[in-house]
Amino acid sequence: MEFSSVRGTTVPLQQPTPDRHKSCRDIDTASFTFSPNDSNSVLAEANLATQTKTLNLIVKSWNVVLVGESNTGQLDNNEQNPGKKRFLDEDLHCDGGPKVKSDHKTKTKEQHQLDPNHDGQNGHRAMSDAIVVDVEPSMPLIKTRGYLNGAQCEKIIEHLEHLKDNGHFEKHDRLATSYQKGFACQDSTDMELALKIERGVAFSYQKKFKQSKCLFISVINNDTISQLTNPNILLARAYHRLVQDYRYRKKIKVSALFHCLEKSEFLLQNHQSPEDWCEVYYNYGSLWLAYMSTIPDDERHAQARNDARKKARCYFEKTIECCKKDHRLRVQIKKQRYGHLRVAALLLDCTSTVARVQKKVIPPQDMEDAIKHLDILERQFSNNVPNGTRVQILKTRSDQYYRQGFYQLAKETVQDALRIASRHGFNTELDSLQERIDFLDQLCEDMATKERIILLDDSDAETSGNNASCETSGSETEKK
Repeated sequence: MEFSSVRGTTVPLQQPTPDRHKSCRDIDTASFTFSPNDSNSVLAEANLATQTKTLNLIVKSWNVVLVGESNTGQLDNNEQNPGKKRFLDEDLHCDGGPKVKSDHKTKTKEQHQLDPNHDGQNGHRAMSDAIVVDVEPSMPLIKTRGYLNGAQCEKIIEHLEHLKDNGHFEKHDRLATSYQKGFACQDSTDMELALKIERGVAFSYQKKFKQSKCLFISVINNDTISQLTNPNILLARAYHRLVQDYRYRKKIKVSALFHCLEKSEFLLQNHQSPEDWCEVYYNYGSLWLAYMSTIPDDERHAQARNDARKKARCYFEKTIECCKKDHRLRVQIKKQRYGHLRVAALLLDCTSTVARVQKKVIPPQDMEDAIKHLDILERQFSNNVPNGTRVQILKTRSDQYYRQGFYQLAKETVQDALRIASRHGFNTELDSLQERIDFLDQLCEDMATKERIILLDDSDAETSGNNASCETSGSETEKK
């Protein structure tokens, strides 16, 4: 089996295929089966489009799946029948398979950042006019090690997360600080930094941004980073938590936050950490949602707004799917809750003041899907809902009632959310909840005023009718 050049890249010729290689010599389609060793056979099919001079190649029954096209005019100018050649791109080295090298250009970081179809966890790359390759790595993904993968760590983090999500912030910080000092004495830097990040998240919920930012930055700039057992995972975690911290603020630079997420995504390459991948996807979706909310909702900007909306939804749905790969029920339930919540919020289009005050009719399918996501939360994940999540559910339900025209019910629902947020110290939610209450209160007053006007108009009409009747009767009497 021979290999030639792809896009000017020299690919070394391989040894001829074994005698068991069977090939169909049709100029438009070539299929063959060969066994590189005594293991399973490899099936492949190549299809040549003569008009466009492209070659589509599919390799099956192997740990490589390659589908794509390449300009056959660049393969071999002297070859009259290029359909008989087979080409593999990328630096692939799979068990029992050939090794072929290529140096074609990949996407830039900026393109990865703005592409919702880019999946860094699976190493997928998609390029126009280039071969698309999806390769399962021959080496297993890197798992978390040491204390971060132990039962002791999981027990501590689960307890702290329960305190944080229910608003017990003082107890959370006291315990986290105590644990942090204990692990510092044991020279366990990984756990010490993991607890720093956990404390920073709790400060973010309370709107104590100075303390939270200080903790996240201290992890990123830590001098002992080279001594960590899981340096990439902890650095990635600090970056995507920093993004979440800035998302709670009113004035943010979306481009800078995308850059932080890009760093986090790069650090997580080839690492098996579904929880952190969920956070990356969730934050990507939230940034696209925030960007969408800044685009005017009119016909002129409809395409740009719709594109941002699609990207946001794509990432939130990735969040829901990715968390299922984590064996811990704690992670599965929490991330699915927030994924469903954000998809519902996206469909209801109430995530900003500008979007919310604009009266619009939500398409029936979007409304149905939003209600379905909220119903899933109440039906499947209703047990032991943390106070912080309960606030989010009530807020999104209020948006649903508002879009359906049930203003009084929407107002009462968001008032319940505000009471829970105020009682448990979720300070980042207070302003947005109060804005909703003021807006809905004004709508209820306007509706009541309109109803009074209608009643008065009806009353005047009845009075006028009665007067007219009396006048008619009097005239008739006089005539008689």
